[in-house]
Amino acid sequence: MFPAFLSSLEEEIIACRLIKSGNVVDIWKLQLSSGSYCIKHYTDTYALQRQKAELSDLKLLSEVLPASIPSIYDDLADHCDAIVLCLAWIESGKTDNLSYKSSAELIAGLHQITVDFAGLDYVNYVGELSQFNDPNTHWPTFWVERRLLVQINLAIENKLLQKEELRYLENYISKITSYLPELSSFSLLHGDLWNGNVLTDQNGKTFLIDPAVYYGDPWVDLAMTALFGGFGPEFYGEYFEMSNVDRKGKELIPHYQLYYLLVHLNMFGRSYYPDIAKIVRRYT
Repeated sequence: MFPAFLSSLEEEIIACRLIKSGNVVDIWKLQLSSGSYCIKHYTDTYALQRQKAELSDLKLLSEVLPASIPSIYDDLADHCDAIVLCLAWIESGKTDNLSYKSSAELIAGLHQITVDFAGLDYVNYVGELSQFNDPNTHWPTFWVERRLLVQINLAIENKLLQKEELRYLENYISKITSYLPELSSFSLLHGDLWNGNVLTDQNGKTFLIDPAVYYGDPWVDLAMTALFGGFGPEFYGEYFEMSNVDRKGKELIPHYQLYYLLVHLNMFGRSYYPDIAKIVRRYT
């Protein structure tokens, strides 16, 4: 059986399999005579906004890294009776030193694309959550207002923070700008760069998926690569060989990881708070 929203396709369906079912999107592998496709079916109240944002993210990346983003099939999406995004299916291969080198080259190239402001001209999503990108030329202000405070306020709304914990966070926020750099240029970021969003196909070619793009400090992406593991030392060695990013920026990693931990707190619950507390108490 295949989902009803595929019933209007002009090509005969050879196979269709649900790969992952989530709160806001289901992922299907669809096989037609013309090839295999990844169908992302958006299912929640904000389905259209999510689809438009992800499509914009992917098209922005495909403009600068055309060979490293899965092909987008708008015509196929138009024949589906639902809000979907249709991409080429990437059959994963093995991860080895060559794939680390390819990934590092790809991310280093991405970070070489710069503008003179932080942010983006539209709202997109990190995981299930809205990511607000109002442009700002002052990086510490952008990071506090558009990243940390948005997630902290959401956690308060979701009753995920206790009063004493909130006090620690408020103290941290009052000091954080002294730790963050003043930037004059801002790199294009993937925005959600855990290892599951970097795919290596069976030919050793690397692709980026599930972006949450905006312009900012490249150490934000590097901090995310280090949060949940999955990127070996070969990746970082190759990255810094190809990039002019200052290695001393590694001291920023905890501050940038805090954002992603707050995102996970809001998406998955209190199990992420101990890691948040370690960072907050270290700098307060």
